[in-house]
Amino acid sequence: MRTIRKGDKDYELYESFQTHVIGGVRIKMPPPDPIPEMPFVGREGIIEDIRIGWYPVLESKYFNVFLNGPTGTGKNALVYQLAKMLKKDLYIMRIYAGSLADDIVCIARFEDDGKNSITYVASPLTAAVHLGGICFFDEIGKVPPDLLVPLHSLLDDCKTITSTQTALRLHAHKDFRFCAAFTDEDKVQKEIQERDALTFDLDYPAGKELEAVLKAHYPIDGDQWTRLFILEFKDRDISTRNAVNILRFARNHYARGKKTATIIDEAMMKRSLEVAYSYVVPRNGNCDVVPEEPPENLKNSIKDQIYDIFPSFSKKSGVH
Repeated sequence: MRTIRKGDKDYELYESFQTHVIGGVRIKMPPPDPIPEMPFVGREGIIEDIRIGWYPVLESKYFNVFLNGPTGTGKNALVYQLAKMLKKDLYIMRIYAGSLADDIVCIARFEDDGKNSITYVASPLTAAVHLGGICFFDEIGKVPPDLLVPLHSLLDDCKTITSTQTALRLHAHKDFRFCAAFTDEDKVQKEIQERDALTFDLDYPAGKELEAVLKAHYPIDGDQWTRLFILEFKDRDISTRNAVNILRFARNHYARGKKTATIIDEAMMKRSLEVAYSYVVPRNGNCDVVPEEPPENLKNSIKDQIYDIFPSFSKKSGVH
């Protein structure tokens, strides 16, 4: 289990977390993640089907939800919208290198009380389980299978999660719901995905759907820009995120370069779109410069130092 002592990164941050006593064990619960304000368009059918899976009409047993799709297809935005529509707290769970299986449940924090007493810090997953809310497990396909063992009993009929370090077994709150995202490149193991699960495949929006998304982000001058964007890139696969960012930069590039405020220069607008595309979508989908692989001893050194498995609450990384 990962441990934190006074002087370590985020020790003081965890001090602000609300403390709960469960089975005689002190556990600090992280707050829910803030939900960014952003326009959301489309996906009505998927949203409705997820709501049916989470809140069945004919029975109380609900489904776990998995979102499969390439990067930038709006998986996070879809979860944000669900949390807003359902008025539920959202807890975002991410796991990175150096984590242990029990880190999915909690980590240990040694108190500065002269007694070396321990307060445990719950993961976002555990907070959602105990307090009720939506846990969004981002990029679950990148997590090694042995780290996901604590999920087995949580996602089946038991609806429990166990910490071997604290000897606690938590039963899921009645308002707990689970959602996870992955891509085709990072498959989710069957032991996880086949536990009362619904899987929704997301792809890049096109045509009218993409047009509506772009107009929602730029309602003032969106019509002209959106029309040109669709014409210019109709034969290219562009993610929702990249499409919004292309238009965002192109509008600023055009505004900075044009000399006459009252005349619309479509040729210049198209040029700005192409410039934006070249910056937002790197060649071959990758950065032009590929960093060299660090030496094995350096990788191990970095790995040994990583203990922060809650990036959603990190002051440095901010909200994801």
